Formats: sequence, C-alpha cells, structure tokens
Amino acid sequence: GMVPLFFPLRVHPGETDRIEIIVASEQTAGVPFHLQIIVRDEAGHIKTDYVGTVHIRAPEDREPVEREVIFGLEDQGQKEVQGITLHTSGEQRIEADDEPLQPAETGVRSSALVRVAPSLPRALRFSRQPKTLVLAGALVRSAQEEAIAVEVIDAWENRVDNLAAELRITMSLQ
Repeated sequence: GMVPLFFPLRVHPGETDRIEIIVASEQTAGVPFHLQIIVRDEAGHIKTDYVGTVHIRAPEDREPVEREVIFGLEDQGQKEVQGITLHTSGEQRIEADDEPLQPAETGVRSSALVRVAPSLPRALRFSRQPKTLVLAGALVRSAQEEAIAVEVIDAWENRVDNLAAELRITMSLQ
C-alpha cells in the first residue's frame, strides 16, 4: 500500500493590497474610541510580514486627527489604535495610508465612514433676527414680529437636534 506523506505548507503573504479600517459606524462627538487596522495582501489574507507606518487621518474634523501607527513584525499585520476622538457631528471620513519599509512596494490608501452624533447638550445659542432696518438713512420697520432663533449646542458647537425635552424660555424687555 501507499503511505501518505505530510509536508508543512507555508503560505507567504503577497504584496500589500489594502488597509482595512474596522471601526464602529456610530460615534459620539468628544468621546474617544478605538479602531483596528489590518493590512491585507491581494488575496485578502492578513499580511503578517508587514512592516511600515500607517497614517490615520480625519481631516474634516474641527480638530483634525493625525496619527502614525508603526507596524513591526510582531504586530503580524494588524493593530488596534486607541484614543481616536472626533468633534464634528455628521458624516466623517477616517483615512489610512501607508509608508512601507519594503522599497519594492508602493503605498496603499483606504477610508471608512463614521457617523458622529452630537454629545450631550451644553448650552443654548440665541440669534436675533432684525425687526428694524435702516435703508438709505430712513428707518424701515418690519411687519413681522421679532424672531429669536434658539439652538441647543454641545461642547463642540454641534447642534443637538434630537433633544427629547421641552424647552421653555421666558424673556422680558426692559
């Protein structure tokens, strides 16, 4: 009969093809979160021999994020990044690109979208609409009553729209 022979098979990662950013799609303004960076080859496998620097950016934020994440062989192509904080509510793009140490490789770039919700209400912002207007030296009165717009804002000046509370304002003119 035949005797089966077993040989260890070792798969070497291919060229760096993409950087995967794994992050929760919903975040809150001003609250730090973490994300995971995975470097993959063209077959989609984790590039366990990746050595280089991955730059993390969120350029559209009120306080733009810039972070360098250095990968060594011990990281096996994946790393968790702590303490990322976004301050501007709405849709934010987190970008990642790399500077590989292997001279034969070219850099790759990718991005992930995150929806940032405003944080807890912190203040009211009042804006007054003019009741009177001076035109060519003559005083023109508006037929409309004076309107005051009130916005609820968080600590980073984001408008808080989904407030489930009643807001009462009492004003007196003196």
